Amino acid sequence: ISGATDQRPVMVAFASFIHLSVKGLDDGIYLTWYDSVQNVWFSQWSKEPGGTCDGPAITVHKLYADYQTPIVVRGTDGNSLWHEHAFSVVPWALISGSTPSEPTLAAVPL
Repeated sequence: ISGATDQRPVMVAFASFIHLSVKGLDDGIYLTWYDSVQNVWFSQWSKEPGGTCDGPAITVHKLYADYQTPIVVRGTDGNSLWHEHAFSVVPWALISGSTPSEPTLAAVPL
């Protein structure tokens, strides 16, 4: 996979896919995935709108018939927290509060 990051990458496995998210050197948020059935990485990075000062937090879960990929990032101001669903037209939402630390996410099966 081509590209570069100055933060740790995040990988999440769900069903037959591995989702990979990184912070680019331009502070952008990038996602791609691996299909274990076809044994191939998706050939392009998807750049999400916005930016982050450290690695994004992602998880994957199934909601009804759709798979969701929530993302939480710390804003480029270093404190604010933002949430969105990857590959969605819904804009980022500010989460109340702030943190000096990199966020994490976990999915709980229902």
